[in-house]
Amino acid sequence: MKPASVLEFFVSIVILKVTTDGTTKMSENSAEIARTKLAEILAKATAVLGSKEDAEQWLEKPAIGLDQRKPMDLLATPAGVEMVEDYLGRLEYGVYT
Repeated sequence: MKPASVLEFFVSIVILKVTTDGTTKMSENSAEIARTKLAEILAKATAVLGSKEDAEQWLEKPAIGLDQRKPMDLLATPAGVEMVEDYLGRLEYGVYT
């Protein structure tokens, strides 16, 4: 996947989950904030895991330290984003659970 398409994919998931939960559609400003946050997470995952390809694969696989949830699935909520960021921080220091 191209870098922009990965980010757009994640943003579309966030927007889809927000709108299917019965809430209003994200504003352009909210979508831009989500896009920026997702870019930061992808960059951090790339730095921690060594390559963009590994980071993209990691986002799509269940993670032990996230109770077997996929990081990508958690990115639809602020709490989930915080969990993924925290887990990446732990991985950076070798704490896998």
